[in-house]
Amino acid sequence: MNGSSTIHSDDFYYLRTKHLDKLFDLYFGNRLVINGKRLHSTTHTKKYM
Repeated sequence: MNGSSTIHSDDFYYLRTKHLDKLFDLYFGNRLVINGKRLHSTTHTKKYM
């Protein structure tokens, strides 16, 4: 390593359902920005569930 830092992101994508949407609203509905942007990362993986 050369002393620099990196950010790695493991992303999971779930099929949307009415039930999952309700749970999302329950847990995150009080946030000012409910659909925030993803932080930029130097490397990432994606998994579709």
